[in-house]
Amino acid sequence: MLKRMYQYKFYLDANHYVLIENRLGQVHPHTWEITVMVEVQGEKVIPFSQIEAVIKDLLSIYQNSLLNDLAPFDKRFPTLEVIGDYFTELIDEEMLKRKWSLRSFTISETPSRSYITRY
Repeated sequence: MLKRMYQYKFYLDANHYVLIENRLGQVHPHTWEITVMVEVQGEKVIPFSQIEAVIKDLLSIYQNSLLNDLAPFDKRFPTLEVIGDYFTELIDEEMLKRKWSLRSFTISETPSRSYITRY
């Protein structure tokens, strides 16, 4: 059976603060780069916009926000790893509902710092 892979990049502009050496850090902005690869099996070609819309919708509530004010980051400090793990689960659940598979997820807070949950 033919497997089709679709890769996307999204940019999430949001603020956060984390605990650094047992002290609250300052609120600061990031433009997180999120790279997602989705696998679709079968002969049918899925329009890029269809998959893209699902992921954009999931990320939209976090756009231009203070992540610490939103669930689940109001309970755990939104470090790069916590954000990456949460978004991986969130996106994976939505992909599975549509019989698609999340194959790769990478989130970067700077060009030199990335966290990969699937590869």
